[in-house]
Amino acid sequence: MFSSLQPTKKYILITFLISCILLEVFTLIIYNQSKIAKDSNDWVIHSYQVLRLGRASLVNAIDLANSEQNYMLTGYGSFLKSYDDNLAELNGNLAKLTQTVTDNPEQEENVTFLRDKIEQLKKISASYIGALQKGHISVYSIRSSEVAIKQAIAEVRTAFDTFSQNEDKLLNERIRYASGGEKNYFWTLFMGAFLGLGALILANLVIFSLISKNTRSEEKLRKSEELFASIVDGINDGIFDYNIVENTVSYSPSFKIILGYSPDEMSANHDHFIDMIHPDDLAQAVETVRQYTEREVDTYYNVFRLRHKLGHWVWVMSRGVGIWDEKGKIQRLIGTHVDISVQKQREEELNFFIQENELQRRELALEKERAEAANQAKSDFLATMSHEIRTPLNAVVGLGRLLMDMPMDKKHHEMVEMIHVNADLLLRLVNDLLDLSRIESGQIELEERTFTFPSTFNALQSMFERQASEKNIALNFDNQAGDYTYVADSTRVQQILVNLIGNALKFTSKGSISVVSTAEIQDDKTALVRVSVTDTGVGIAADKLAAVFEKFVQADQTISRRFGGTGLGLTISKSLAALMNGDITASTTLGEGSTFTLILPLKITDQKKKTAALPLSEAAQATIASSTILVVEDYAPNVMVATMMLDYLGYKADVARSGAEAIQKIKDAKTPYAAILMDVQMQDMDGFETTRRVRELEKEKNMRHYIIGVTAHALASDRDHCLDAGMDDYMSKPINPDLLSQKLGKLSQAA
Repeated sequence: MFSSLQPTKKYILITFLISCILLEVFTLIIYNQSKIAKDSNDWVIHSYQVLRLGRASLVNAIDLANSEQNYMLTGYGSFLKSYDDNLAELNGNLAKLTQTVTDNPEQEENVTFLRDKIEQLKKISASYIGALQKGHISVYSIRSSEVAIKQAIAEVRTAFDTFSQNEDKLLNERIRYASGGEKNYFWTLFMGAFLGLGALILANLVIFSLISKNTRSEEKLRKSEELFASIVDGINDGIFDYNIVENTVSYSPSFKIILGYSPDEMSANHDHFIDMIHPDDLAQAVETVRQYTEREVDTYYNVFRLRHKLGHWVWVMSRGVGIWDEKGKIQRLIGTHVDISVQKQREEELNFFIQENELQRRELALEKERAEAANQAKSDFLATMSHEIRTPLNAVVGLGRLLMDMPMDKKHHEMVEMIHVNADLLLRLVNDLLDLSRIESGQIELEERTFTFPSTFNALQSMFERQASEKNIALNFDNQAGDYTYVADSTRVQQILVNLIGNALKFTSKGSISVVSTAEIQDDKTALVRVSVTDTGVGIAADKLAAVFEKFVQADQTISRRFGGTGLGLTISKSLAALMNGDITASTTLGEGSTFTLILPLKITDQKKKTAALPLSEAAQATIASSTILVVEDYAPNVMVATMMLDYLGYKADVARSGAEAIQKIKDAKTPYAAILMDVQMQDMDGFETTRRVRELEKEKNMRHYIIGVTAHALASDRDHCLDAGMDDYMSKPINPDLLSQKLGKLSQAA
């Protein structure tokens, strides 16, 4: 077919076909990049929709819980209606959320987990509302409802955080991918338009060159212009030819269609085109053209808005190349206009979502800071309240204990015993509430210390043998766990056993209590230890057994009136066991007794439990024989308790009512005191600073005192603070005379 054509026509046809192929290729590439950018933006919007539905579900869940709590407290029907409305909206949002994440198996699992936690919240709230409507409700139930709802909400928040973090991570990846796709799209547009325009210009120049060599140049020129016009008509992007010298513009039909005009509309006057530019974009658009035509920049690239025939604005991306004459003066600017309105709209939506996401991140960060500040304030409040409550309690409990051992008639003895018992109950209540608050706020920190069960059982026996003897109950300890040295938070282990033995004593009126330890050695370094506390007390009904580990819940509502207590001891013990990767189990027979078993995985070490070696001089030993104890305390009632307690135990007491007075007494003393009871929190100079100065003074006098820190804070870190300050031992208020006697007795044995 080509052989029959004249050479000129053949070259023209080949050039035309190549140009069409190139333009088609560029068009396909641009379409493909546009589709990729659109899909990427759709995924970004999808992630924001998922996050919005997730947050809406979380808000619904919180509002649902608040409505339930308000209804429980007031019984008003308006709160029940609010509860029903929130429940309906929550179900709808969860259904939409579940449908939305079907494309992501991982998020499907997270949403399922979130749904489960919300369903658990709904069941809890519905059960308490049902109980209230049936009239089966009490103050304890309302408190239990509040605690259960708070726990359920915390679990919903945790599930939501996992889901939200996953979706945020996915969102960031999609945003980065979308940004990269948009950049590729614009570069593809640029290269496509530039190369397409270059191909057209090249084709035009080739055709023009070939026709000029032919004697029938006018006919061939006409045909080439017709060919060029057909190519332009076949391109979707708008093409313009701006004749700068004549101030006229030629537009392709596609250019006019973009702006809503028919092919025979639009003035060729360039001023008419200027009038179509958006006022906000005019100065920038004109300046960009000037910079290119004066060759201040190498490429022409412009983005602005043009007025559509119907009045709305169309975003266009304008690219082109200039044609200069031999003198370097520009004659024409030829290029393309691409409608990018859809891309601009998606870009604005993307920017909006990014700004919205950043705003939410800032709000979450602010909420986190507020929560941390509130948590710190709570810690400070707990420490202060612990000190303020324990300080007067020390006087009440101590004096009550001393009075109980003094001779008096039966009536007065019963009165004193009642004071002592109720003061002890108050102390336990304070301890339980402080521990529960620290556990719920995550402020319990476990420490690793070495201990043995023989020494632990000896301490427990000393602590409870008097109470067991008063009730005529046999208290037996049987260590079958061997003499291994274990590593754990021995203070918390002992606290759990104190709670279990204390409960056994409280609910047992006759018979015996047995504490048995066993160890299943798993390897040379670990053992599974079980400590069982078995009593012959009242027992627990089978249907009530599971509830005994819940906060503020007791097996029988009459228990608190018959035996006292708040129902927190077992809750705290089980939580502490869980923190040490252990558990507490219970078995019982109503009317025959109960067995509670502490199960802990413990490390075994060859390191023996450290005992404080006290370097006592001969003078110090002589002083111990005289048994003079220095009491450093600024609270008068506690001074009275300490001195009377020491006198009861057979020691002499010397009193310093401030840190400065204590230092002066030690300076004036010719021999050291047998021991010093150092109050930690005093005015002016606290017990820590006083201890540090005493230790410095001891170096000058070549003596050393056994200093026991006494604090009303009762926090886990107090022991470390005391030892770090140079103290030898530590006690919390109220002072237990048996424990004080034990500590001073060890000192006498060392002497």
